[in-house]
Amino acid sequence: MAYKVITVLPGQSLWDIAVQEYGDASGAGQIIADNLGVVNFADQLSSGLRLKIDPDKVLNKDVVNILKERNIKPAHAVSMGRGFSDGFSEGFK
Repeated sequence: MAYKVITVLPGQSLWDIAVQEYGDASGAGQIIADNLGVVNFADQLSSGLRLKIDPDKVLNKDVVNILKERNIKPAHAVSMGRGFSDGFSEGFK
């Protein structure tokens, strides 16, 4: 088995990495199994953390390929810098 190593980007969670690398959030368990003592389900990932990924265990190759083709790196913890109601019409406030 040949692992690849990825570097966590600002705002990325374990779940973001699982979708990015395995095509499904359930890949989080594989990340933990392959990085014992480095990360667990309760951890908030630090930017720059390096994680081993097993490319042979991809769950949904279509999702992984689409994200890669479009250069999308999920990062749900990134703040957009404005409140929820900013930019919405008065009817939605």
